[in-house]
Amino acid sequence: MKPRIPFFCEGCPHKSTYTDLMEVIETKKVIINGDIGCYEMAGFGNYNNENKMRDLIDTLYVMGSGISISEGMFHAGYKYKIIALAGDSTFFHSCIPGLINAFQNRANILYLILDNRCTAMTGQQLNPSSFLEIENIVKSIGIKNVKTINSYDSKNLKKSMKDYLNNNELSVIISKGECIKLRLKRLK
Repeated sequence: MKPRIPFFCEGCPHKSTYTDLMEVIETKKVIINGDIGCYEMAGFGNYNNENKMRDLIDTLYVMGSGISISEGMFHAGYKYKIIALAGDSTFFHSCIPGLINAFQNRANILYLILDNRCTAMTGQQLNPSSFLEIENIVKSIGIKNVKTINSYDSKNLKKSMKDYLNNNELSVIISKGECIKLRLKRLK
């Protein structure tokens, strides 16, 4: 039996966000540190059997590691721009302390939070993003460069990614789009 390659569901908002991210970083030297969740499939390359997409995630360990590893790399003097990734469930579960630490220690990171409004990988269970806005939490830490953008608003996402990759302070983009499986359940 041939092993199954992990892939994004058709209509997944994460796939749209990654397509935009790939265009933005095409010529930039960046490192991307991720966490576990649906969005980790960007670390497997050739997802959805599309040869045009490369492995996007350079490191992938456990929940909360993306932001923490990114801060460590920044302070170790990594030469390129650093991007950290997390999903909404992981953000609430284990990323907030790492984000507070990165802010306190003035790490120059682009933090991309993919908010699909549920814990999609394990069955679309609701999580705090169903009643709390991630942007409000991020702003309460004191981070100024924060935007929530619809996952399918390619023009706005790419512009914000470019802007935030070119500044010299911690920036957060929340790419928000409902999990397609959750949407289908809701519509039934």
